[in-house]
Amino acid sequence: MKVQSYALEQQGIEREHRMKQLRNETEQLRKENARLSELDAKLNAILSNSGTSSTPPNAMPGESEM
Repeated sequence: MKVQSYALEQQGIEREHRMKQLRNETEQLRKENARLSELDAKLNAILSNSGTSSTPPNAMPGESEM
């Protein structure tokens, strides 16, 4: 009986640990999603301001290229 009880307790502990990991991963994904949404909005603003030009704007002095 003690072995069974111990096994159930361990499963509960492991389940709690996994739930904590999943909550952390979910929060990280939410933050990343928000960051990507901001970048998407900025990109859309740049594209809408560029009109129909197919050439990218020249880099400003001091800007580094990726």
